[in-house]
Amino acid sequence: MAVAQCNAAANRVATEFICQDVIDCCDPLKFEVILVADLFYQRELSIRLMTALTRAHAQGCEVIIADSGRPFLPKSSLSEIYCQTATTSFDVEGCLSRTVRLFRFC
Repeated sequence: MAVAQCNAAANRVATEFICQDVIDCCDPLKFEVILVADLFYQRELSIRLMTALTRAHAQGCEVIIADSGRPFLPKSSLSEIYCQTATTSFDVEGCLSRTVRLFRFC
């Protein structure tokens, strides 16, 4: 989030960062863009998250999802807009690199 905040400040973009479970409590009309990263690692969370993101998208919000291959990302309603391989720590990730993809709703 620190990188996103610095980037937003450098580009003079107003942002609001929320570090809590906002799936059921936020009004999606409050936001123009929702960014989600690496949250599709549990089935139940993924279902709740996609329900909220689908609702936000239907109300006009741009939803961007960053994912590095989590098992429960439902790709059928998404289109890939960017892909990059990033170096990782083997001790943390169990591999030397991960492919990170950005998606948006179709």
